[in-house]
Amino acid sequence: MSAPRPWEKEHLWLALLALGFEPGAAAAAAGKISTHLSLGVSMFDKPNKDAFHVVARFLFSKLDHSRCVEVFRFCCPPADKKGDAEFRKQ
Repeated sequence: MSAPRPWEKEHLWLALLALGFEPGAAAAAAGKISTHLSLGVSMFDKPNKDAFHVVARFLFSKLDHSRCVEVFRFCCPPADKKGDAEFRKQ
């Protein structure tokens, strides 16, 4: 897979914001310390599993909030490798 071009990263970030993504609120809802979690245009320049969890849960909740709550109730926020694997499996 090739590296994303700069405009693709910016478009992803703008699309998330247009959908109502609030970085501070999303990090707090996920139970992450905001100083540890890096959200923004360049959040996926390096592998960032915490940002992946926050963004994925946000997008799934936009698709179907009640199902998202049901599916991720036991594995979000993932605290260890087992929780991370369960989150990705779901």
